[in-house]
Amino acid sequence: MTEMKWNEVWRLPFVGDLEELPFKDDKVCVVGMFGKSQVGYGTKSTTINTVLDREVFPLHWPDGAGLQTQEETYIEAFYDKSKNVIYLHLVSVFDTSMLVSLCANLDQDLPYADVHKFWRDQELQHARGLMFLFHVCHILVVLHPTCTFDMSYGQLLRTVDTVRLKMLPILQDVLRDAPVGSEWKSAGRSCTPRLLFVFQKTCLPTESEAHMETGKSKGTKHSPKKRLQHRIEDQIYRIFRKSRLLTNQSKDCLFTVPPNQTFVYIQSSDGPVDAISNLLTNLHQSCALGKEAEAPASRSYQMSRRTNQSAPINPPSILMPAKPNGADDSLLGFLWQHIDLVLSGKGFDDSVGRNPQPSHFELPSFKKWLNVCNTLYELLLTEAGQHAKVQSCLESMGSSLDVETKFSDSRCSKVLPLASSAYQNSLPSHYTRKVHNNQLAQAMKVFKQHARGPAYEHYVLQLQEDCEKFWANGRQLCEERSLTGQHCVHPFHTLPKPGQPADPEPSDSQVVPCMPHNSRARSLCACNCGRKQAQRDDPFDVKAANHDFFHLMEEKCCSSLERISFPVFQRQPQGTPGEEATPTPEEDPPPTFQPEVSIKTDTEPSKRKDSVLSSATTTASGGLSLALSLGQSGGSDMFVSMLHADQNSDSLAAVGMDSMMAADAQQQEAEAEKTSQLVRQPSVTESLPGMLHSDCPPGVLPKFSSWELVSLGPVSQYYPSLGLEQPGFIHGSNFLLAWDIPIHTERPQQGDQAWPAPGESQSVRRSIPHGGKPRRGAKDSDSFVRVYVGYEYECARGHRFLCSGPDKVMKASNSGSMKETAMKLLSMDMPLYFPCPCPSRGAKPHLGQLMRVFITTPDPPVQIHLHPRLQPGPPPCPTFYPQDEDIPLPPSRLWVLRLPFVYVGEAGVISPPRDSQPLLSCKVLKGLLKASIVEEGE
Repeated sequence: MTEMKWNEVWRLPFVGDLEELPFKDDKVCVVGMFGKSQVGYGTKSTTINTVLDREVFPLHWPDGAGLQTQEETYIEAFYDKSKNVIYLHLVSVFDTSMLVSLCANLDQDLPYADVHKFWRDQELQHARGLMFLFHVCHILVVLHPTCTFDMSYGQLLRTVDTVRLKMLPILQDVLRDAPVGSEWKSAGRSCTPRLLFVFQKTCLPTESEAHMETGKSKGTKHSPKKRLQHRIEDQIYRIFRKSRLLTNQSKDCLFTVPPNQTFVYIQSSDGPVDAISNLLTNLHQSCALGKEAEAPASRSYQMSRRTNQSAPINPPSILMPAKPNGADDSLLGFLWQHIDLVLSGKGFDDSVGRNPQPSHFELPSFKKWLNVCNTLYELLLTEAGQHAKVQSCLESMGSSLDVETKFSDSRCSKVLPLASSAYQNSLPSHYTRKVHNNQLAQAMKVFKQHARGPAYEHYVLQLQEDCEKFWANGRQLCEERSLTGQHCVHPFHTLPKPGQPADPEPSDSQVVPCMPHNSRARSLCACNCGRKQAQRDDPFDVKAANHDFFHLMEEKCCSSLERISFPVFQRQPQGTPGEEATPTPEEDPPPTFQPEVSIKTDTEPSKRKDSVLSSATTTASGGLSLALSLGQSGGSDMFVSMLHADQNSDSLAAVGMDSMMAADAQQQEAEAEKTSQLVRQPSVTESLPGMLHSDCPPGVLPKFSSWELVSLGPVSQYYPSLGLEQPGFIHGSNFLLAWDIPIHTERPQQGDQAWPAPGESQSVRRSIPHGGKPRRGAKDSDSFVRVYVGYEYECARGHRFLCSGPDKVMKASNSGSMKETAMKLLSMDMPLYFPCPCPSRGAKPHLGQLMRVFITTPDPPVQIHLHPRLQPGPPPCPTFYPQDEDIPLPPSRLWVLRLPFVYVGEAGVISPPRDSQPLLSCKVLKGLLKASIVEEGE
């Protein structure tokens, strides 16, 4: 620091060696300058340089010229050794250059509260800089761009004075070891500084302009500029006296103003402050002079112009204003009358009243002043040297300056109870989060209508927190929904563990009650076989919906019935290896689940030869063709004509047919053997949490079956004239539909061909079980087997009904006769949901769900297979089924296939169709039943 150039500006704090100062013993006067700069290229530095009569302080312009990257308040210093005056310049957010720099670096996405906090912190730094200046300066100059007093200075100075008095004990403790006088230590400053005001711009004309306009000589009265200065002085003095910033005793005040000297100075408009404006003005004048010389004018006008332009035109300096004629009217002369009192050692005696008390004053040396200056700078303007009490004082200063936040806090605190009351209005004792969010939205709406200011976001968070606490304080309703979409009606609770009893009343150690879910919604539902109905609770999981209720009903009704079980997951016993998923060709495949009756295939060529034509009418899976299986007359006639045509064919065609069928049989057997080796066996380590459907991984089985297949007994228990004698059926809708399956028997031939070969039995026999009659127009060689089928729908009120088609509810006559057949049931997709014909109170009818399928199985040779496939929603909804393979049904029995109560896929519960969706978007795929011919002797 010894190499510092003292003719340049430096920044506080001073970091050099105080003992090596070249002017350490000089008595100095300290002048501090702060205020606001005007918009444009006129800065406070220009005014300070006017006092120094040279360009010392850098010009910080808004376009970045001469601007160093600085986002914090700082203080520039310059020591005028010729006059022993130290000038301090406070650069803060009120300078245009720093304001532009802060705005350029400010994030555009900041919320309003953060932006307000940012500018509040900048204003607080400015106030801290002012408090520092009031403790280290003898004279303070307020620079303002206009000639009107800014009322915001009143609040700012009152806040600084209040904080100064709070921090006075801390200042006394810090200056205890400083090399200054006792009065300085006790007061915390060398004297009570004087506050002067410099207004940089006025709209009043100069004295020469006023004389040219009026044409009168200067009178004895003061000029307009002087009168304006006196008026502003009186105004400022009255404002400061009213606000108690000025009192009779100057030593108790933050600052003083001289009672007998001027403390307001208005810069003349002759001295340009804005350099760019001055350049434009000179350029405009030069251009105007050139045009006026070219344009013709009168002689008197030209004579007056020559008189005015007799002296050479010397434009004033670009950056420095022209010096006034009298030294007393200059800015330096205005300041020097106060500086001279300091340097002479007299000090300021600005106390008024009858008993004025003298104010302390001390003129320090340069070294002592720098020592105290560094100490106070570290205490007031840095974070490292702050005490805890200083921090609290500065926080109170920030809150005092932030009037907008004060108003916002007051306003929001009054509106907060109103918003809380709006939230609590019309609330039930317990409610869900959806109700909570709706009420919170209403409270936010009320709060938003009345709350204002930067504290809005803080109080919004407080309102949300208060409403959340109010809801969580024993008013939460269980958020769990049942599989049918109903909310649990219990308060917030936990679920009991398996084997643990429910405890609705929480104990002292238990925070929330422990109980199962309950929506209080009940429906009437029949058991697996349909012979008994009971009330069931609304299920909350798929096991309770599709298994537990029907398992409980089995103990009362269905436990003794014959049933076919579906494959479920069975955990592998410990110690049993389970790595093998697919068997090798040399080993037999592990046994897989098969129903009680399996479908056999004919491998004997002699028997296949007699049944070639009948086998040709079956499908690849063993089922009959649609025309024949539905018992249509056209299909049976075609079938008979094909038989006669084949009987009259030559032997060559028969031999060709035999060879072709034998080749096909070998190929099918090879493919079947290959497929059986590649089929993945059910997993013994992994299970499905829900239901089996097409999107499930292969080989993984559910823990329980959502389907049931039971037998009500022999087929003779069903009487077509009476229908199903079970509870809950709507009158006339309990009759099964007939399905006539045609079969063929060969007519005996004349001669040797009329008798079978030795050891050969009759291949097919005629069978018309339980009253089935041949259809009209059938040949003697045709027979029909009648099967009865019914799709039962059940609504939540327990009403049951059968449908005769996708769009029609069955309605039988009084005698029980039915005109419809099962053709539509088997050849078309059936809806999974259908409107119940029972009366409904509302406009929307109750929706019945397909719950059971009734089938009567005939005697051999016809074999009935089940192939249930359900799609409970529109695509891409998966297809649900009980098992992969077809289910062969034992003969001469009345079977009931109970379907799931709810359908749960990978994405959750699949709800019934809405009003805007067609019913067939949820459907049972056609092909649920298949029929095949089983040859005797197999």
